[in-house]
Amino acid sequence: MNKLKALLLIKKEKLPINLQGRIIKENEVVILKKDGRYQVYLTNERAGIQGGPNNYATEIEALDKAISKARILRTLKGKSI
Repeated sequence: MNKLKALLLIKKEKLPINLQGRIIKENEVVILKKDGRYQVYLTNERAGIQGGPNNYATEIEALDKAISKARILRTLKGKSI
């Protein structure tokens, strides 16, 4: 998957992914570029970091993992986590 396809998929599926890493909200997946690597982590109901962060060398790897995590998060939210 390339970056454009990933971004279109995120928009189409309305996945809770924060690509800017600035204003962090509750129950979302955050992608943050730090020291030339990409960090992916989840936030909890208080917008605190939940587990991770997991580090990836490329933006595509980070987007792929973020999409997977966001789909799981969306499923869990639908079941009233």
